[in-house]
Amino acid sequence: MLHPLGVVAEAGGVVRLLALADGATRWERNVPAQGAEVTLCRSGDTVLAIWPAVAGAAGGITALAIADGRELWRRPVPALLRGESGGQYVAIAAQRDGGESVTVFEAATGKEMLALDRVAGFRSALVQGVLLAQSTGGTALAAYRVAGGEKLWQLADHWTHLVAGDSRHCYTFGPDGRYYGLATATGRQRWSTRTPLDGQIGVGPTEYCAATDTRVWCVEAATGIERWRVTPPPPVGADPAPPGRRWLPTLADDYVCLTGRGELAVLDAADGSITAQVQFPAKVQPLTYAAGRLAHMADGATWLHALD
Repeated sequence: MLHPLGVVAEAGGVVRLLALADGATRWERNVPAQGAEVTLCRSGDTVLAIWPAVAGAAGGITALAIADGRELWRRPVPALLRGESGGQYVAIAAQRDGGESVTVFEAATGKEMLALDRVAGFRSALVQGVLLAQSTGGTALAAYRVAGGEKLWQLADHWTHLVAGDSRHCYTFGPDGRYYGLATATGRQRWSTRTPLDGQIGVGPTEYCAATDTRVWCVEAATGIERWRVTPPPPVGADPAPPGRRWLPTLADDYVCLTGRGELAVLDAADGSITAQVQFPAKVQPLTYAAGRLAHMADGATWLHALD
């Protein structure tokens, strides 16, 4: 992931800060992941290393200061499912008492702010000071204020498949085959639109992007109006695109950046035209973006690209 001080990367349970200019290591710290895959989340000037339980060893979370790598706090998390950051908080989804739960911590201190049982952790989203959570079994979608735990709103049945969200809008995919845009603060419906797409969502300041198979679809977040729909071709010299080719989108200012099985594609957010494509022999890990640069993992290495 990217920070003004450098690129934060992890391999083999070691977290490193790499200088933007030349990739030199500024600091490195071991985390007790016991061989488990580590996920990194950034919250302000804090990086959170999160790993699941493996081979009888508990999962956990360690918070490090990005400036110097010093450990701020550490917590064990049994049966971890996933973790994500949002604003000043980090949310941890885990198995507890036979069901899924979500716990939200303050990233800088590790203070527990909110704990919910019987929610679908993989379908929760943490946006600024609000946790969007779907109940287990898909019976309700609700929003909670992290500070104080107040439930802001709840919608039942029809509004169950949480896809993504930001501080102003959240998005659901309903059983009627339509995408819905809701106001994050109130749950009020802003718009709905029918689309054959059912893939990943990337959220940006003025639009969000839904991607599946060979197509990429972009609409305005506030209105649901479609801006463009394109089918990116394979990179020059690459094999034909495989059936079921899927994209994971990251919105980066004026660009929509996509990763595929072995590809990186950069599209102009205004019209969907391709500005760059790069082919890799290995899977491209999800992107992080900051200040005109993209960072990702591929081919066993950390890559940094300048969008200009």
